[in-house]
Amino acid sequence: MIEPENRVLPKGRPIDRGRASVPRIRHGHGLDMPDLEGDGLAGNSHSRMVPASSPQRRMYFSSVLRPNDTSDVWRPVLTVAGNLSTDRLERALQVLRGRHEALRTTFLERGGEVFQWVHDEDGDATRPPLIDLVEAEGDSHDERRAWADAEARRLVDLPFDLASGPLWRTSVIRISPSLHLLVFTFHHIITDEISGKVFAEELGLAYADPHAPAFAVPAAQYADFCLTENASEVDEAALDHWRGRLAGMQPAPMPEDGEDVPGAMIGSRLPIAVPQNAMAEFEEFCRTRSVTPFAGLLSVYFILLHRWAGTSDISVGTQTHGRPDPDLFGTIGFFSNTVALRCRVDSALTFDQFLGLVSETVHDALDYQDVPFEVVVGALAPDRAADRNPLFQAAITYGMTDLSDVWALEGLQVTLLPDPAELSGLQFDLSLDVQRLAGEVSLDVEFNRRRFSDAAMRRFAKAYGDLLGALTRQPDVALGGIPLLDQAALTETLALGASGEPEGGRTPSDPTSAWDLFELTAAAVPEREAVVADGARLTFAELAGRARTMAAGLAARGVRTGTVVGICLDRRSDLIVAMLATWCAGGAFLLLDPHQPEFRRRLVLQEADIALVVADETFAEVETVSTAALLADAQKAPGDDPAEGGLVRRPAAAPAYVVFTPGSAGRPRGVVIDQASLVALATTQLAPVYARLPEGRQVNVGALSAVTSGVFVSQCLGMIAFGHRLLLIDEDERTDPYQLLARGSDPETAIEVLDCASGRLDMLVDDGLLALPHPPKIVVIGGESPSDRLWQRLHDVPGLLAFHAYGLNECTVESARAEIREHPEPVAGRAAGTSRIYVVDDQLQLLPSLFVGEICVGGPGVAQGYAGQPAHTSERFVADPFSPVPGQRMYRTGDKGRLRPDGQLELWGRLDDQLKIRGLRIEPAEVESALLAHPAVAHAAVVAAQAGTRMAELVAYVVPGDAGQDALTPATVREFLRGRLPSALLPDRVQVLAALPTTADGRVDRGKLSGGDPTGTVSDTARGVSGSADPRERQLCQIVAEAIGVPQAGVDDNFFDLGGDSLLAMVVIGRVRAVMGCELRLRAFFDMRSLGELAAQLGAKDSAPRPVLGRRADS
Repeated sequence: MIEPENRVLPKGRPIDRGRASVPRIRHGHGLDMPDLEGDGLAGNSHSRMVPASSPQRRMYFSSVLRPNDTSDVWRPVLTVAGNLSTDRLERALQVLRGRHEALRTTFLERGGEVFQWVHDEDGDATRPPLIDLVEAEGDSHDERRAWADAEARRLVDLPFDLASGPLWRTSVIRISPSLHLLVFTFHHIITDEISGKVFAEELGLAYADPHAPAFAVPAAQYADFCLTENASEVDEAALDHWRGRLAGMQPAPMPEDGEDVPGAMIGSRLPIAVPQNAMAEFEEFCRTRSVTPFAGLLSVYFILLHRWAGTSDISVGTQTHGRPDPDLFGTIGFFSNTVALRCRVDSALTFDQFLGLVSETVHDALDYQDVPFEVVVGALAPDRAADRNPLFQAAITYGMTDLSDVWALEGLQVTLLPDPAELSGLQFDLSLDVQRLAGEVSLDVEFNRRRFSDAAMRRFAKAYGDLLGALTRQPDVALGGIPLLDQAALTETLALGASGEPEGGRTPSDPTSAWDLFELTAAAVPEREAVVADGARLTFAELAGRARTMAAGLAARGVRTGTVVGICLDRRSDLIVAMLATWCAGGAFLLLDPHQPEFRRRLVLQEADIALVVADETFAEVETVSTAALLADAQKAPGDDPAEGGLVRRPAAAPAYVVFTPGSAGRPRGVVIDQASLVALATTQLAPVYARLPEGRQVNVGALSAVTSGVFVSQCLGMIAFGHRLLLIDEDERTDPYQLLARGSDPETAIEVLDCASGRLDMLVDDGLLALPHPPKIVVIGGESPSDRLWQRLHDVPGLLAFHAYGLNECTVESARAEIREHPEPVAGRAAGTSRIYVVDDQLQLLPSLFVGEICVGGPGVAQGYAGQPAHTSERFVADPFSPVPGQRMYRTGDKGRLRPDGQLELWGRLDDQLKIRGLRIEPAEVESALLAHPAVAHAAVVAAQAGTRMAELVAYVVPGDAGQDALTPATVREFLRGRLPSALLPDRVQVLAALPTTADGRVDRGKLSGGDPTGTVSDTARGVSGSADPRERQLCQIVAEAIGVPQAGVDDNFFDLGGDSLLAMVVIGRVRAVMGCELRLRAFFDMRSLGELAAQLGAKDSAPRPVLGRRADS
């Protein structure tokens, strides 16, 4: 409850104690009750029914949702030493029952409305069993005391029946003639903290003299408050305060890792270790700043939630006393109102400054506390869920009163015990509980084990105590400068994020470049096949010779150490030759996809400042660069072999390749990877994986990824560094699951090392990958978090070496890796090779394990930066304060995650709007920038959306300008984007809206768009119904509709506008082959505007042998 110290209570509405009839219920309930009894007068002696108050309605429906939950219970347990008179105690309890209507009240529901039935004083419907006297069992005193304590825990955990009552119980457990346990249990629907103080005080007075207790008649009954509240209009000014204060508020996402079990909350409690002298110092610290201890403890709580969950905008729920009239402070009843306290934690503020902001937030809440919480929620209309509070997930419970000094019975020694109950239930998922008992302050964290693990909460509790002390000692230091770890904990946490591989110590004979690696391999196994592609087979000796020849041609054209060469070739052996030749000449390469839009190729060439491109004649006809070296010309060798005689320097710091990633400002970024990073990837990260294969045996490594990705270079390292055979799969085959699986029928063509995105592998497994005659021996998945289903399937395959890899292009593809068979559930893995994983807050302070923050990666795999973009480079590539090697940098990934105590990395989403679709990182801003370039588009938003069990897809929403109302359709938008974006960035669906939905603070409501609930639709994705006389067109349309999951599809429809994506296109290709006996290329889905045009691309069925696509028994 908010502590009202040093604060004048706001003037509330007066209680009407003379109401002759019950008025219409307000606050939107709208129920007329002219026939209900009740005159609203205190002390009336007959039963009556009155509408429940707002807090009672909230409590009632909570109890209905959780009927056996005992979290809404007040349960004081006292030891009573001396000669306790149970007769006097029973008479005293009867006095209090007659004096306070709340103690003889039950509840019922009529027509969806909740009422309370106040029973006659002389009736026995709610009379407690006065008193339930229990004799403790056991031979010795200690045995009887232990039995009594256990019985008390059982008694306070018994549920209540709100309809039949009674809603409070009294039990006396007799341990000896002079020692008893007095056990009270009250349902909170009839009591609150102030009521507890009233009950304890009046019980003492009534026990002293039950016939003439020394107290006056109550000034008002709880029913009077209910009648007045229900008859009152909402204070619109107060409601406007809450609308403004909580606009756009959603409960902060917490790192949930609890027990995956159905049912209600499972409560648990852990103490927070704060010595009493430290607590006293903190309270004095607060008072010297004219701040209540409540506000001080709340401030520490806000800061810890910010550091733990990695979010800045936080709301915490708490209770106010809820008594608008001073006369009600002597009345027993449930008055407490819930309020949400919202604060934005700014790490640049000092604790003194933040403390002042929180104090003002608390004062504002007190000023406007009379607005019922349900009314505030109704006005804000947030998303609702039965198992979550709509405005906050974390709460603070603050006991203002030390009731240990209030409980007193004449002639007896009474001691209030700590709460004896095991937390079988909770009101909130996470709560900081502050209580005062016997002059001491106790702090506990109470949590729902279905949401949070015990390990995480132990760290949370420890961090709260440590942070409270640190903030008290350093109130003038910026919040972000307060570490959560001492030196010992820092060292321990750094060790969790390291693989244990040593960094440095290189000898002069060690390879310093990728060309060095290849030369060593080619010299060791010259006659082995190195590359198989486009029907050609090259041995290592042949590949090395052709690479040296082309390198000489490149050197003659000015390629030197650090020169970046563009390579735009189809997926054939010449591509690998050009890559190696560039390295041999000392240069770095940028791989271009000849099938990408010309606009896109020009953009990346400009960004990377490319002067020389190795290409074929097709490229030369459509591109203009400073120098376009035709492949035939580049293969000529007018000069000396640069690989001989040390003519070319290939230092470790020289660039090795450039790969482009999405840019947040709509501008792609070219990541520059140096030779040292590539060598480290091969020798410290990939080497342990390949070492698991039988020694001396060559395997087939599949090169499946797009040439524009860093993963493609990683796949090539299987050949370059380890002497395995590289299967360079052509464009059509790599996107056709049936052609890929056909390879598994022959050991010569089978892919034995398979590295691909999780979603794609899931589909291949569905189609029988693991049941092939020659299945993969090593599988590496990454790009996106794998499903539990895929993880389990890979986990259960005997003999399969399956790995999950986490990494980004900026960190040379792989930074963490997990062997799937060692983990029953998905994890990102431990730091791989010489990589180092850190989880930090927004000020780059290292966070304890199980705290969520930004993932940063250090080590030799960190790239040089972004080509030609120094501002973005300095923003993301920052000094590594934790590196053992001076001058090192780390990369801020923008990914949210946390380290487990075993060093495994867990992923928790993104800090920004970046999306993951089919294993690819996509910046919405880049796609939105292309959309806004359309002359008819005024506004645009791009989100990831997922329907049912389908994979997430990229969805674009556009709003037409004045000139585009008629011209803008999903089809025209997609056609426009095809000329500007690569296929991976093309939206799977386009939807035209009259306006983009916005949040209360005016921002685009991406959550509503992601949930598929936009408003103001002008034109949805096409749903053509045009018929066709061509049976093949009709059959194709039927296959497409079934694959996508739409009622129908027509020949004029566009596959992607119907909701298709590239993975569903593969499903269609497979069904077309199986059902229609025809072949269909994946690229046709992107090139053709309609299903009719797509049908025209149906070709004769290929005669190549197909595998038996058997499914595993468990799939």
